[in-house]
This record gives sequence, C-alpha cells and structure tokens, in this order.
Amino acid sequence: MLLVDIFMALSRSIDLVDHDIGNHNKRVAYIAGRIAHSMGLSTGKITKIVVAGALHDIGVLKETEYRELVQFDYKGGIDYHSLMGYRLLYSCPLTQDLANIIKHHHVYYSEKKNIPEGNVPLAAEIIHVADRADVLLDYKKDVLDQKNKVLNTLREYSGDRFHPDVVTCFEEIAKQESFWFDLQFNCVEKKIKSYIFYNPLLTLEELHEIAKLFTRIIDFRSRFTATHSTSVAMVARSLGEMCNLSERECLLLDIAGHLHDIGKLAIPLSILEKPGKLSPEEWRIMKRHTYFTYQILDEIDSAEFKVINEWAALHHEKLNGQGYPFKLPGKYITMGSRIMTIADMFTALAEMRPYREGLGDDDIIDILKKERGESLDAYIVDVLLKNYDRLKTVREQAFCDALKGFEDYFDLFKRHDWFYEYN
Repeated sequence: MLLVDIFMALSRSIDLVDHDIGNHNKRVAYIAGRIAHSMGLSTGKITKIVVAGALHDIGVLKETEYRELVQFDYKGGIDYHSLMGYRLLYSCPLTQDLANIIKHHHVYYSEKKNIPEGNVPLAAEIIHVADRADVLLDYKKDVLDQKNKVLNTLREYSGDRFHPDVVTCFEEIAKQESFWFDLQFNCVEKKIKSYIFYNPLLTLEELHEIAKLFTRIIDFRSRFTATHSTSVAMVARSLGEMCNLSERECLLLDIAGHLHDIGKLAIPLSILEKPGKLSPEEWRIMKRHTYFTYQILDEIDSAEFKVINEWAALHHEKLNGQGYPFKLPGKYITMGSRIMTIADMFTALAEMRPYREGLGDDDIIDILKKERGESLDAYIVDVLLKNYDRLKTVREQAFCDALKGFEDYFDLFKRHDWFYEYN
C-alpha cells in the first residue's frame, strides 16, 4: 500500500461531506502543485504541498462549515477547521509534517506578523491562493471564460491576503488553456500523480495509525458516533482472535473496523442525528454509506487492501441475501465480513442513538439469537455469546478510550477565542 494513495482516498472522503463542492480538495492539490512547480521548489516540497492541498479541509466536520468556506471573502486567520485539521494531522505520526501547513492555510499575507508562532509556511500561502482560486470558479459554467475574473481578484488582494510571489506564479500557469481545462473536466486526479515524487510503501502497522486518523474524521462529526469505529475495531479484533484467526488477519480486522463507516461522511448530519424514525427517502440515503465506503477504499490499489475493503464495506450484508448495498448471498460473504457485521451490531445496539437509548445485555442477546443462522453467522454468534462478558469489557474499554480522545479534542477549542459550540 502506497502512502499517497491512502491520502488521496482520504481526500475523496473529505469532499463527500458536502456533495456541492465536487473534488475541491483534489483541485486545490492540483493548483497548489502547479504553483509549487512553477516556483521551482524541490520535489520533496512539491509532494508535501500536493498532499497538504488534498487534505487541507480535513478539519471540516459539518456541511454548514463548507457553505461558509466556499465564500471567497471567508475570514482569514487560524479558524476552527484549520485548528481541527492541525490537531487531526498532528495526532498521526505519518502526517505530523503537514499539520502546521493546514493550521495556517487561511492566514492573510499581511497578517503573518500577528500570528503568535511568527512562522507561516510558504506551503500554506500556496494552498491559500489555490483554495481561494478554486472557490471563485463556477464549474457549472465555462471555466476558461472565468479566467480574467479569477486573475483580477487575486491581483486585487496580492500583498494583502495573498503572497505576491505566489500570485505571480499563478498568473504564469493561468496562461495555459490546458490548466483551466484540467479543472473543468475533472482531469486533476491523473495530473496530481505527476507532482508526487515520494510515495513510500506502508507497513500494516503504519496503515493502522492512518486508519485511526480516518476514525477521528468519521466519528467526530457527531456525539452519537464519537466512539463507534474505535469500539467496532477492538471488538472485531478480539472476536477474530476468539475465532482463531491469525495475528495478521486480526490486525486487518482492526483496520477494517476503523474504516467501515467512512462512507457516512456522505450522509447529512440531519439524517445521522434525526431524533426519530427515518423516512423511506432518508433510509435510502442512509444505505448509501456502505456503498461509499466501498468506493473510497477501492481507490487504493493493493491486494491486502482489497481484503480490508471487503471486510469494512460489507458490514450490512446478510447471509440471507437481504442486506445492503450489494444484496450478496451468504456464500459470497467471507469470514472477516461476517465478523465485522456482528462486531458492528454488538457495538451499535449498546450505544445511545438520537432515537433511542443504548440497549441492555438481555435485549442485545435476544436480538443476536434471533438473527443467528438467518442473517448472522451461527458459529460467530455462538463464540460471541460464549465470551459475552469479555467482549463487553473490550467494548466498554474502547468506548472510554475513544470518548476521552473526543473530549480532549473539543476541550482544547473551549480554551480559545475561535471556538464555537460543537453540537
């Protein structure tokens, strides 16, 4: 598994938070890469800028935040989503070198002197120009026809909001019609790869660290899901051990558990947090999340990751063929996917939801027994029931650890002026 391939899949998941923005993060990565190349930066710096551009909105957790960010006159400075992005990226050893770039990518050029750290990376200033150029464009219209509007606006704020040298380099690349066509006709994903000069292979242990970063992005959107993926991952891993899977397979289960709900980034919070029964239309939208999980993870070209994707994305399939989104019959559902389904159900039933309280042990056991052999694998259910108290302890410990992490993140913001009440 290649590191940047993982980041590009993560970039796609970020863009799913609001469908109206399309491939905004990848377009910004492309524009930033073109600017960095035009400025003659080293290949290592160009790669870092492209990846940071692809992840620059990683701190956006709500659709309403995107609607503010796509306004060109969005306020500058170290705002909520920039600081959240910094915190998320700094939490993963493999992305720590990107954190400071994301933290400063909305700081105005003229305001750099007011930043307490006194150091705004050039990479952040490049991404700032790329980001604002992209939001100026209306992709429903001819993009090339908007060239002068974009250039005139960037020139107007050069030396104030934007670094003059960055604007000058943007003017140079803007002379090429192909640059605008790349943006208009969604050619940026292939083009981005030409600006990636460093793309190391990941170990499974390193992938596990990145999977935990995915979990924070997925679960921190809502207080009702703040601990879910971590709990599912730990239960799935433990259940795999009890089913005599190998150590490597159990690690794959852990990773798949962290990633299984990444498709929920495409589901509006109004549905995820609805305090009542979903309407038929809302339920159809909710069912999309496993499909999006599959599509996002399918971008990562690796035999091992194909297994992870299968185990993660099929967690709502049923042995009787009545699950979703693929309606697979039991003979096509592998052991790992069957474990993930049961781990997800065992965890979700105990958790509080906006429409109900968490269920007690007797109710959970009754539901598992009812579904045993019908929609759920009988052997795995029996293993779970035999080890119920042990797995309950695993689930509760994972819940406590994840909840502490969630609270630590948001307690930080309460100590800063830019914090606004979350949920």
